Amino acid sequence: MSYSIQWGQKSPGHIIFLIDQSGSMCGSNEVKAAEAVHQAIEEIINNCINGTKVKNRVYITIIGYGNEHDVCILKEGWATDYVADLQQCKVSGSLIIEPDSYGGTPMAEGFDKAKDCLEKWLNDRSAAGTDIPAPIVINITDGMPNDEDDATASAHEIMNMTTPDGNVILFNIHMDEDGREIRFPRSISQTGGSDEAAFLFNISSEMNDQFIRVAHSKGFEGVSRGAKGFIANANGDTLVRFIEFGSSVSSMAMTPR
Repeated sequence: MSYSIQWGQKSPGHIIFLIDQSGSMCGSNEVKAAEAVHQAIEEIINNCINGTKVKNRVYITIIGYGNEHDVCILKEGWATDYVADLQQCKVSGSLIIEPDSYGGTPMAEGFDKAKDCLEKWLNDRSAAGTDIPAPIVINITDGMPNDEDDATASAHEIMNMTTPDGNVILFNIHMDEDGREIRFPRSISQTGGSDEAAFLFNISSEMNDQFIRVAHSKGFEGVSRGAKGFIANANGDTLVRFIEFGSSVSSMAMTPR
């Protein structure tokens, strides 16, 4: 599992943002999540610019779970498909995904939708005969799913999906400014006794040396071998940096192809 294939036009990456849109996210959390994803997409698109052109080095999917739609693909497309939206958002002061949260937390169904997207992507890229960088899934939530066992099983199905570059990568971030922030824990004992943190720890990919270097570059010092790609009780600034970290583990070495 080398995770060494760089994102490029001949080897495009795929990143999925999974956003909890349940009722408990209503208020500041839904706004912070939408802002952080918007900022990360801006950075991804900027990294796809070569000269004056945006190159399709990555395919971006945004999935919401909760809300009136239960589970829904909010937006998906190549890097170039986001350019006009970002320009319009800049003019109007809006976001790529507007905050809109209520209802339960069908996280398992969200993971299942992500798996469907990943299977299609991997089949399409295999048929195209291109190199396939390991896709990245970033799950943003503030609590427990409707069914923990189902969500755990669905998350592990994603992490067990294989590519020539390594298994699909799943990172999780838990939003709660009231608790003590826990960054990249190495064991359940370091999750502070929180059921939410223990659950997300168990469904997060392990950090390798490359991921650790990227985490350090984003200001997360002290991350070491054996840590999980997970943060509990994240505040707004940490949320932004974690999402930038998660979306950078392959894109920081984008090729100009």
